[in-house]
Amino acid sequence: LLAGALLATATANVAFGLSSSMPVFCGLWCLNGLLQGCGAPSCAKILSSWFASFERGTYWSLWNLSHNIGGFAAPVMAGTCANKLGWRF
Repeated sequence: LLAGALLATATANVAFGLSSSMPVFCGLWCLNGLLQGCGAPSCAKILSSWFASFERGTYWSLWNLSHNIGGFAAPVMAGTCANKLGWRF
């Protein structure tokens, strides 16, 4: 499930970059969110299986922190690239 969802998300992101109409953008954005949601249960299972109960809190917090850092950094990086290179670079 995790590998298939990652490949499908990558495909949706490439299609997002190649499209140019707002309805297609919205549809691909929704599809991307649904596909990324498929990865969360797999990651939760992996974290629970790989780490002992006394160290799970540390790794769960790092996993959740990565979402916050990515949510902050992605728009800043994308905006900077769009500003410097144009939005269809």
